[in-house]
Amino acid sequence: MTPTDAAPTLVESPLGALFDGIDVDPTTTVVEHPPESRGRVLGSVVMASSVLAAARRVDPGQRPVAIHGTFVRGGAADIPLELRIDRLHEGRSVAVLVVRALQADRPIASCTVRFHREPTEPDPELAWAAAEPRPAPRPEDGRPDDAVVATLDLATGFDIRAAVAPGSVERRVMHPYWARARGPLPDVPGVDEALVVALTDFGVSTSAARPDLSLSDRRRSVTLDHALWWQRPVHADRWMLIETAPVLGAAGRGLTHGSVRDEDQVVVASFAQEVVDPQVR
Repeated sequence: MTPTDAAPTLVESPLGALFDGIDVDPTTTVVEHPPESRGRVLGSVVMASSVLAAARRVDPGQRPVAIHGTFVRGGAADIPLELRIDRLHEGRSVAVLVVRALQADRPIASCTVRFHREPTEPDPELAWAAAEPRPAPRPEDGRPDDAVVATLDLATGFDIRAAVAPGSVERRVMHPYWARARGPLPDVPGVDEALVVALTDFGVSTSAARPDLSLSDRRRSVTLDHALWWQRPVHADRWMLIETAPVLGAAGRGLTHGSVRDEDQVVVASFAQEVVDPQVR
C-alpha cells in the first residue's frame, strides 16, 4: 500500500489531535479532545502528549532522549487531558521534566522526560552497537494485510507493513512491522520523538502478556510502565522497523523489550514495557 488521496496524513488522522494542546500557563498544557480508541485514552497518547508539552519548555538545543511513563488508571475519551509540568532538573546540557497527566483533577499517569544537548560533531569512537540481527524483509516487500497494527484506530495516519515475507505467515502478526508517518508533519519541537513513542505502544502490551493466553485475553493486559530511550535522532516520516519480544513473567507481571531501527536497520531507539496479567488485575 502506498499513500493515496484517500489515506489520511498523520495530522488528519485521530492522532493529529495530539498537536492541539494549549499551553494555558508556563506549567500547564490542556488537550481538550485527546485522541481516543474505543472510548479510552491510551498510554501512547499520554506519553506522546507529554513529550510535546515538555519539549516546548526546554532550550531548543536540547532534544528528548528518554521517557519513563507510569500509569495509575485508565483515561476517559470524553474528558480533557491536563498536563502539569514540573522542572526536576535544568542544567547546561541536561533537563529533566516530570509531566503529571490528569483528567477531572484525578491523576492517570506520570511521565519523566529527559532532554540532552548533544554535541554537534559526535566522536565516532564513542559509538558502538551489538551485532545486528538477521535482516528483516524490506518495507516494500511487506504487506499491510499481514500486520495487526495496521487495523488499529490510532495507526491510520501511518503507512504500516508487516516485516515478514508475503505468504510466510498464516495469520496477521503483531510484530515486527515497518511504519512511517504520512507527512507533512507539523514543525513543532518533539514531533518525531512523540510519534515514535506512540508507535512503541501499539500492540506491545499484548506481546508482554503470557504467551499461553489467547490473543483476546492477551489484549486485556494493562500497561503499568513504559520506558523508551532515543539513542539517535529519529525521523517519524521515514521507514522504521518496530519489533519487540517478551522477556519474562513473574508475580502476575510481564516484561517485553523492543527496538526501533531506521531503514538501514540501525537502532535509533529502544524500549521496555511492563504489563499486569489480565487474570490478576
